[in-house]
Amino acid sequence: TIIKNNYAITASDMTMYYGGSDKLSIKLTNNGNPVKGATVKISGIDSVTNVTTDNNGIATVGFNSIAPGTYTVTAKFSLKSVTAKVTIKRTIAASDSAYEYSDAVAKATFYNSDG
Repeated sequence: TIIKNNYAITASDMTMYYGGSDKLSIKLTNNGNPVKGATVKISGIDSVTNVTTDNNGIATVGFNSIAPGTYTVTAKFSLKSVTAKVTIKRTIAASDSAYEYSDAVAKATFYNSDG
């Protein structure tokens, strides 16, 4: 009996705050079963990174030191690939203001890495 490989790779878009511990999860299956110990190539932010799937076919990658912005990340295994949008939010939010008086008050909102 010949079993044909039918790999599938999936990932969902994610949003996180700068410095946060959130990670992008990539799932790799073959004929619906998790693929463990496989190397998945991640590209799209800074450099190419290789991550390994766990016993559940899940590979994760973190972005805690990446500058705020929106990035398109590609995960690739063999001839299969998936893209996910990773949005990294700023931890300080303030509106532009111009003041002419010394007693003016500026407002800013500070977020920790969990939002």
